[in-house]
Amino acid sequence: MVKEWSLHLFDAIFGCVWLRKIYHLIAGGLLAVAIVLLDANWFSVLCVVWIILFRAMSKRVSTAVIGLLLLSVLSGSRFTTLGAAVIFVVGDGMAGLVGSAFGVTKWPWSDRKTILGSLSFFMGASLAMFGVLSILVQSSPGNLISLAMLPSLIGGLVEAMSFALVRDIRDSKPDDNLLVVLSSGATLHWLTKFLQIERIF
Repeated sequence: MVKEWSLHLFDAIFGCVWLRKIYHLIAGGLLAVAIVLLDANWFSVLCVVWIILFRAMSKRVSTAVIGLLLLSVLSGSRFTTLGAAVIFVVGDGMAGLVGSAFGVTKWPWSDRKTILGSLSFFMGASLAMFGVLSILVQSSPGNLISLAMLPSLIGGLVEAMSFALVRDIRDSKPDDNLLVVLSSGATLHWLTKFLQIERIF
């Protein structure tokens, strides 16, 4: 009974772009807070529990959480993981909300992605990252802008492309969450090392 109720609830949430993005922002915000508060081991435990519960309740796979878990383990950096989470949560959230409400011109290769949505991803993620970096990084404004904009640009491009590498197990639609998290996180990680950024976090 509980399983059937939760399945209907998640179907309703994921069937409506506005409810899906509200869930996206709340759940993503909680994960970002968890990255700040928990050490890497406890964050990994949280991710595994989240993936299992989400699968049991919704019959879906949380590819975004899988991406954050992989990024945390492979990079060994809470800073990289947090940056990727911020870019994904704000950027993907803005792309969905603004693109579905106001986006008219679609990309030639996709009937689901709009140019305005992609620009919203880039602008929203860049501004959010710049705010986070201003608190966590001691560096020149030029470095902060590069760290904010380049990973956001890469994440936004991956989101706009709608790669079919991963598909939703419920409806077989392309799921770009995993690639957005990994690509933006990898870019941030590489750029941090290249610019020799000193981080507080």
